[in-house]
Amino acid sequence: MPITRRKFLIGLAAAAALGVLGYYFYTSTTPRRRVLRVYNYSAYIDPEVVKEFEKRYGVEVIYDEYESADEAFAKLKLGGGGYDVIVLTDQYVTQAIKQGLVRPLDKSLIPNLANVDSFFLENHFDPGLKYSVPYGWGTTGIGYNAKFVEEGEIEGYEQLFDTEGFLPKHRGKVSMLEEFIEVVNAAKLYLGIPLDDWSEEAANRVIELLRRQRVFLAGYYGASIYIPALVQGTLRRCPGLERGRHAGPERGGEC
Repeated sequence: MPITRRKFLIGLAAAAALGVLGYYFYTSTTPRRRVLRVYNYSAYIDPEVVKEFEKRYGVEVIYDEYESADEAFAKLKLGGGGYDVIVLTDQYVTQAIKQGLVRPLDKSLIPNLANVDSFFLENHFDPGLKYSVPYGWGTTGIGYNAKFVEEGEIEGYEQLFDTEGFLPKHRGKVSMLEEFIEVVNAAKLYLGIPLDDWSEEAANRVIELLRRQRVFLAGYYGASIYIPALVQGTLRRCPGLERGRHAGPERGGEC
C-alpha cells in the first residue's frame, strides 16, 4: 500500500530524559568533584554545547552516546554506566520504571519544566511525569544524496520497500535505522497495518516484507554511521531522525 510522505511523518519519535541513580563520582584517593553523567542518542547535542554547560555551571560532564534505544536500555538494565540522566524512547521509559532502574524526579530542581507546553506533560508511559520529563520530539524522515538520486525519484517511503525498482537500482546503497521500532513501524505504515497491531498475522506480514527488503540494504545504522556515509556517497538514501539534518551542505554533502 503506497503511502505519502505526510502520512509517514505523522509517526513521531518521542523521547524522555530520565533521572537515574548517582550524581557525584569520586574514589577514596581523589577529592570529591561535581560530575554529571549523561547518556544520549548520537548527534543529538553539539559538543560545544556540552563545553558551555560545563563552563557555566562548574561541572564536569561525561557525555556518552548510543545508536539506538535498544542498545541504551540493554546497557541500563545490566547496570552499566552509572548515569545521572539518560534519554530513552517512550516504550523503554515504561520498562525502566517497572524494573526499578530509575528513581522519581525532584521537580523543585527542574524549574524550566514550567516552560514545557502542556500538550507534552501527560502521556501514557509515565503518568504525572514522576520519573521523566519531555526532552524533545521530532519526525523520522528520509535523507538522500542528490548526486546519486535523481530529482523526483523519491516520492515517499514506498521507495524504501520497492524491491522491483528503486532498491535494485541502488542495491547496497540504502540503509534503515538501527532501532527496531523504527524499522517495524515503517513496514507497518507501508503495509497499512495499525501501529498498535501486534497480532501474529501482522507480525508475519512485516517479517516477510523486511526479509524481501534486506537483501538490497547496506545495513541498519545509527546517526554516527549514516550521516557521514550519506555525505560521502557511501549511502545514497536512508531514513533518519530529525538530528540527521546536520548532514547538509555545510558538511560537504548534497543531502
